Order: sequence, then structure tokens, then C-alpha cells
Amino acid sequence: MMGFASTSSQVRPPSFIECKEHSAKLINPTITTALKENIRTLQKPVSDLPSWVGTFCPDIYEHYYKVPYLATYLPQRPLGTLSFTDNAPLPIMTSSLGAKSTCLLKLLVEMCEGEGIEVMIYAGGQLGAMLHGGPMPWDDDIDVAIEYRHREKFEELCGETVAGGEVRLGCFRAWNAWKVFKGKGEDDRTHWKHDGYNSPYIDVYFVEERFYWRHPFTRYIREVRPDGETTGEQQFRVDDFYPVEDYYYGGMKLKGPGRAVALRYDLSRCFAGGYNHRLEAFFADAVDKEELEINCCAMYEVGYPFVKEDGKTLTYRIRNKLGTMERYDVRVGL
Repeated sequence: MMGFASTSSQVRPPSFIECKEHSAKLINPTITTALKENIRTLQKPVSDLPSWVGTFCPDIYEHYYKVPYLATYLPQRPLGTLSFTDNAPLPIMTSSLGAKSTCLLKLLVEMCEGEGIEVMIYAGGQLGAMLHGGPMPWDDDIDVAIEYRHREKFEELCGETVAGGEVRLGCFRAWNAWKVFKGKGEDDRTHWKHDGYNSPYIDVYFVEERFYWRHPFTRYIREVRPDGETTGEQQFRVDDFYPVEDYYYGGMKLKGPGRAVALRYDLSRCFAGGYNHRLEAFFADAVDKEELEINCCAMYEVGYPFVKEDGKTLTYRIRNKLGTMERYDVRVGL
């Protein structure tokens, strides 16, 4: 995940667009090198997608056609000092994975809206929306949140058809969240099967206003497991979480918690993910956070999408029709 030093009103420093190379010595510069070398440099059709993505999510498809993510998945081999179990590769977001995942998100939102359930972009998904106008390129899943009072209705909806009855979403209850996915179609090559569900999937968390034992006189928004128990230490002040705000995310618009919620992250440095959601794999050995650091400014310079300081302009670089790299600024403000 990535981010920058922040207050609740500003999430990008004024100097970011003119930023210099990260001065700190990276423990594992191989990650930055791999991300630089595998960025998609041309605007071209996104391959390996099922036909329903183009049919029901044309705006999302157009976003990933224009905006560069990873061209291919990284090789299944160690990166410097890092290796996953079974040598699964570092988690990253390709154009095809991003397009299918975001289309799944759109169908989930539409399914819930019909029953008065608001789906909020959340956690790493919210951070991606704020800073990249879509998924973080060095992540491989999307997180959303639903208020716990809607849990029973949401669970009733799971498995129903959407998109005019032409697409059926699958749902799998994990210990901490629901996973929403789509079964494999004959024309779908962006698909990985697991025990009871498929990747890519959307992680759906529940949140509710509750007391927190360390601060018994203050109410917080807390994550709640499907069984009704709170999870870990994840809590947010109510006035940081609400009112919800509007976000642009990969060609669609949706709601999310207040931007102050993102302050739970270290917003001054960039880090790769420590878990591969696509293949459900951990690192083979214990890894310190510092081993996953990425050079943010190098990612900007090579062309990955970032949202400018104004919060309304998405900027990225890609090769134009003349064959030269050109920077594009696109208004995405809501």
C-alpha cells in the first residue's frame, strides 16, 4: 500500500508532482525494479476478460484500457530476499485483474442498492481511491464495508443474479468477512479457483458503532465479524468515519468513509502487500514491513496512476500514437 504524510484535509503533499527520488536506501530494491519493468506502456484492449465485463461495465473497461497498471503477473520466483510459499509471486494489479475486480464491485453495489444497502469502499480500497483513482497497483484485492445492521439482508441477497439476471454472484463466508466473486465462464481467463470461492473477489466487511473497552466513554465505528463479534483493534472515531464521502474508483463512483479514516495507515511511505490474495499465499518466511518498501516517486515517474493534490485529477504516463511517452491529466473529481 502507499501514501503520504497527511492531515484529515490533505492527503498529498504539494511537492509530490515534483518529487525527487526516495532518499532512503531500500532493503529490497528488486520490488521497485520489477514494478517499473512490468508496467503496461500502451493503450490497448484489455485481454483475458469475460465478455460480461465489457457488456455491463463499459466505463470501467475504458478506465483500464487508458490507465496503466501491470502488463503481466510477476514471475513465480523470489524477489531479492522475498519468496512466497510455493514461490507464488508478489501481489500486484494487472489491467485485466483490475477491470474484472472493479466490475464485480459495480455489480455488488447495484445488487445492494436495490435493497437500500450502501456499499462503502474501505481499507486498502479507500486508500487506492484516494491516491490512485482505483486499486493500488501493488495490491491485488478490493475491500468494502457495509453497516452491520444490513448483515441479514446482505446474506439473503448473496447468490442472486444481477445485471438483468445475466450474471450470478457467488458468496463465501470467511471468519472475518464475506467474499463476493463470480463463477468461471468459458471465456474467462482471469480466474483462480480456491476452496469454496474464486479469485478475484471483493472482501465485504461489516462495521457498526460500538464501545471500545480501552475508551469506555467514547463510541467508535468497529469492524464486526459475520458472527457478530468485533475483530482485533480496528476502530475509528465516529466523526472521522461519517459522514461518508464520494470517491472515484476505476471508472465508477461510490461512497466511502471520511478521508480521515485513512490516517490509520503510514501515509509517508510506499509498501507492497504481504499477502497474495489472487493465489491465497503468504510469504515463506517472516517479513518485516521495511523489506516491502517501494520507491513511490519512481512509480510516479514511470507512469503509474496517482491522484494529484487537488483530489480531482488523475495523472499517469503512457505511450501515445507517435510512440513517445506522454503524461495525461484526467479530471475525476466528484
